[in-house]
Amino acid sequence: LYAGQTITSILRRYVYSWSPQVANIFNDKQIYTFNDDDNKGIWYFEPVSCENNIFYLKNKEYNEYLYATTFHYSFFNDRRKVFTWSRNPSELDDSFKWRVTKIDGEEKYTLHSVKFNEPLYAASFFFRRDSLRRNVYTWHGEPDSRQFNWYIKCRDGNKLIE
Repeated sequence: LYAGQTITSILRRYVYSWSPQVANIFNDKQIYTFNDDDNKGIWYFEPVSCENNIFYLKNKEYNEYLYATTFHYSFFNDRRKVFTWSRNPSELDDSFKWRVTKIDGEEKYTLHSVKFNEPLYAASFFFRRDSLRRNVYTWHGEPDSRQFNWYIKCRDGNKLIE
């Protein structure tokens, strides 16, 4: 999961997923440099006070928070786009909150928007501009495939949640 380019008209930033396997192939062609230490792909999970397993996700590179938008495009009927946005923590509402749920013995999780109770997922079709990035949305419904699974690795070796 990483924060991409800005949308200048609305001062938000697109969010994509990037496959490590694809990134390695892409890097070999020296078109784009991306690795596990790229700050655009590092997120701080800031616990929400007095709420178990609820976090704000803040991108390290841009200091912007992940949020689920309130609008659907006609093409996206069951999908809700997510962006990052630079906000003061006192301005964050439920659209910026994410419920983290562990789904098996590994460090695999689902992330649900608290405001809409919709899971975050990587779309099955690739982003058209370069065919390597996947758009990230929330889904109106329950997760039914690995597209909704997220591996979260804490850099300090701790567990995010038990």
